[in-house]
Amino acid sequence: MRRGAVKPALLRRLDVLAAAQEAAQVAVLQRHRAALAESARGQAVLEAYRARLAGWRGGEVLSADQAQRALRFAAAGLRAAAQLDQAVAAAAAGAQAAEEALGETAAHRRRLADRLNEATKAEDEVRATAAARAAAPPRPKITPSRTTPQNKR
Repeated sequence: MRRGAVKPALLRRLDVLAAAQEAAQVAVLQRHRAALAESARGQAVLEAYRARLAGWRGGEVLSADQAQRALRFAAAGLRAAAQLDQAVAAAAAGAQAAEEALGETAAHRRRLADRLNEATKAEDEVRATAAARAAAPPRPKITPSRTTPQNKR
């Protein structure tokens, strides 16, 4: 393994941590999507309220009590619509942020996997080289002969 390289065991631990982070981000994304679905159901309820109010606006004569009730009903519907709009905006922003974070974590895990593959290959090469050296027959010692130019003086 080259000097300064990260060991495969550390990369595996980092991947486990990144997987846990990814699972947490998936859970956050699911919560935001559930909030969006709940908001859609709330929108359907508001549409039913609006349809009921439309029946009261049909020009029929209403008692004062019914008119007050219709007014309260309309005001509550407007407040609920504003709250739903805020909830939808917050859930959509949260879902988008969670999707971006999830994408970043997935990219990080891919980079970790690539580095793990490289580190494992390098470690395997080091082991193979060490095994080849250990299995190779010992090299004979070469002693300088007496007729070498160094000895002629």
